[in-house]
Amino acid sequence: MQVEKMTLSLREFSRQIVHLLLGLLLTAIVYFFGKYNGLLAASAVLALGFFLSFAISRKAGVKALGKFVKQVERRHERKLPGKGALVFLLAIPIIIALFYAFPLKVVLGALLVLSVGDAFSAIFGMAFGKTRLFGSKRTLEGTIAGIIASFLALLLLFAPLTAFAAALLGMLAEHLPFDDNFTIPIVAGVVLIIL
Repeated sequence: MQVEKMTLSLREFSRQIVHLLLGLLLTAIVYFFGKYNGLLAASAVLALGFFLSFAISRKAGVKALGKFVKQVERRHERKLPGKGALVFLLAIPIIIALFYAFPLKVVLGALLVLSVGDAFSAIFGMAFGKTRLFGSKRTLEGTIAGIIASFLALLLLFAPLTAFAAALLGMLAEHLPFDDNFTIPIVAGVVLIIL
């Protein structure tokens, strides 16, 4: 199905860059300090995120942060300041815990597909997307960009076939009727375990 080209606003681009950098930072913490410390760090960042969201909603002395959050979040998420980031931050410790018993590279791979693939999918989908997939707001162009970006990131840890399968299925999971912050890394992680 062809649609009019969506536009990538500075707000959405900034939001996706924050998503990418925060995800890569937490993935690096897991890589350098292990799953346990990564789980603690991700949980601490999540708790801090909830605290700051509450403070922003109460206008409790965090004006600069409140302005930044308002500039990068989607309009429909403004009832809970930083809602999109909070859901993303909630997914990270859940993914670490879910795959905790598996090799470190499975956790890293799942987090990379979430962080890199989802951000590139959104950016390229909004900038260049014309063909919608599966009746959703997602586009073929965005999905392809997410698959390529995820594949390249996964090549740091996995053989090409494994990296491609996890990237492909993880990014296709973005189209499932659940929050993609959970579907993408869960599907990618399961593929990495199986292969």
